[in-house]
Amino acid sequence: MKSYKRTKKIIYMIIAFIMITMCVFNYVYATEATPKPGVSSPPSEGSSNLPHIEMKVKAVTVEDTNQIRIECWGSKFTKLEGLDIVFTYDNEKLTPSNISTNEVIDNLEEIKYKNAPTQSDLQQKFNERSTQILSNSFQFNKEYENILDINTFKFLAPDDNIEAMQFMIIKTDSIQDVNAEEEILLGTFSFKQTEGTTIDENDFSTKKINIYCDDGLTDDDYSYYTKEEANGDDCTEIVKFTCEKYGSISGKIKTVYYNDGEYQNIGENIASIKLYKASDVEDIDWTITGSDYQNNRLKIQPIIEGEYKLCYRPDKNQTPEIEPAMEISTEKGQNGEFKLDNILFDKYVVVIDKLNYADYIITDVVIDGNNKDIDLGEIELHAGDLNKDGIINKTDRTIFLRLYANAESFKDEFGYVAFDLNDDENQVKSSEKTDRTFIFRILDGLLNETIKEVVSLTGKV
Repeated sequence: MKSYKRTKKIIYMIIAFIMITMCVFNYVYATEATPKPGVSSPPSEGSSNLPHIEMKVKAVTVEDTNQIRIECWGSKFTKLEGLDIVFTYDNEKLTPSNISTNEVIDNLEEIKYKNAPTQSDLQQKFNERSTQILSNSFQFNKEYENILDINTFKFLAPDDNIEAMQFMIIKTDSIQDVNAEEEILLGTFSFKQTEGTTIDENDFSTKKINIYCDDGLTDDDYSYYTKEEANGDDCTEIVKFTCEKYGSISGKIKTVYYNDGEYQNIGENIASIKLYKASDVEDIDWTITGSDYQNNRLKIQPIIEGEYKLCYRPDKNQTPEIEPAMEISTEKGQNGEFKLDNILFDKYVVVIDKLNYADYIITDVVIDGNNKDIDLGEIELHAGDLNKDGIINKTDRTIFLRLYANAESFKDEFGYVAFDLNDDENQVKSSEKTDRTFIFRILDGLLNETIKEVVSLTGKV
């Protein structure tokens, strides 16, 4: 009986889909849309209580070509049974493409809906062909690929350079529920971007959205959440397009030490590159030095001997520390070269960090449409800031002498510290002279204090 009831529900829902599909073309061809009563019956009033679909537009590179992916994220619904959405896009900038290869989908002219036959049996075959062709341009989130299925996928292509897609999915699994109290990714659409064009939210709009939920909030079997522009509804109450755009930051690190009045290269140019959102570290004054700067650096006892973690916080009492938005490290054999990819358009601070070296900080790093890929060039890290206070001076020499005296290994308030300046993975010991020689040359050779580098891409520090 339960199986029969569910089968009956699905049949009713498909019939409802078909009826709505027949109406959706009002906005496509009609010169004057006749308003009709909406069928929306949300459990409570107010857009804040409606289900929410966010279409996240992301620019990526596939096979050296520009691809636009539209991720369909849902939230604020329980027991999703079906989703029907019609959205438009600019066909001068975008063409449906294979999500894996980014090759343009073939036979689009064949499946434009204005070419659809009027006979019901032929129309069904036309719809099946349309879904077959377009399915390569969509990919379900793996978590739901065995729970949801494509019911209809249509290429409407109504007017001029504005084309539209109608995408309809239903839940096919009778046991597992699709719930989204928090945001979940349902699936991703793919388009090939025309070379030389830019994409923003204004290139997309929603003409219709219909969501069916078996949530038990109404006396009927389903709760229906429907908005349709042809009826005068504001579809953005449920569906919003947001553009997430990406850039990159690259550069080359050179680790140096002070010797005989000049700076010379040392080691394998290994360091950490940490990217912080400017809004996360806006309370930090990067120009300060000494104990105030040390208080911004969070010292954590080492997990393994020879390492400790350096992070940032506005003051010494703040925990947890501010986590970087992204972090990578250069490795041996890379000659200090690095590149951070897939960075969201935003304003950042870049911190180049290495144990026993003065920090190199770059502020006002703005990644946007005008500065998508930023090359920081060669960055010199100066060896000798043993206590990480932003200054290389006699204090560092004193620390080294205190720790070096009659010791095979060294420990201070930071934990075990290996003075491995040349990246040979050997800690300074009485039998290992290399790093000790470097440190004495650095600290004895300083005529003036060397301060950490703080630079700005806009010239304002």
